[in-house]
Amino acid sequence: TGVLTISSYAAQLVLLLRRQGWFEGIALRELRVPWREIALFTYPLFAYELVQSALHVMDSVMLGCFRGAEEVARLRAVHPLVVLSELVFLSFGTLFPPQAARLHARGDRAGLQELYRRTAAWVALLSFPLFAIPFGLAEPVAALLFGEPYRDSGRVMALLVPGFFFQVVFG
Repeated sequence: TGVLTISSYAAQLVLLLRRQGWFEGIALRELRVPWREIALFTYPLFAYELVQSALHVMDSVMLGCFRGAEEVARLRAVHPLVVLSELVFLSFGTLFPPQAARLHARGDRAGLQELYRRTAAWVALLSFPLFAIPFGLAEPVAALLFGEPYRDSGRVMALLVPGFFFQVVFG
């Protein structure tokens, strides 16, 4: 649906720009798009998104096959709290690439390493509270947010939070 929606919007945009005369004087047939270079930059992002999508779905599917719907409910209840530390990572993910690309284009390897160290330190510092509270107070937090029947979900949260935290901290 995403591809269909984007294609539809792109077609509408082209029609609108053509009606407004934006393409006058431009030979679209002579326009060359550097597909290889674009693919080299987009392939890692595409692969990352594909793996992340599979990871977020497959845990529930496998748990449902082996343990049943009740365990899936426990996992899905605490999952938003478990991945909270990823918010910090995603926020810095919009800031890091442009600066890293500039440093890479300049050939400034030392600057790139320093940027990575500083960014990793900030991500670790800002995501630590999002790790400490769900990890240290897992069962009371689960009971408070989801009700007493979900108190056992705190154990699931306490097991998953460190993994997501270390994934975020180490990039």
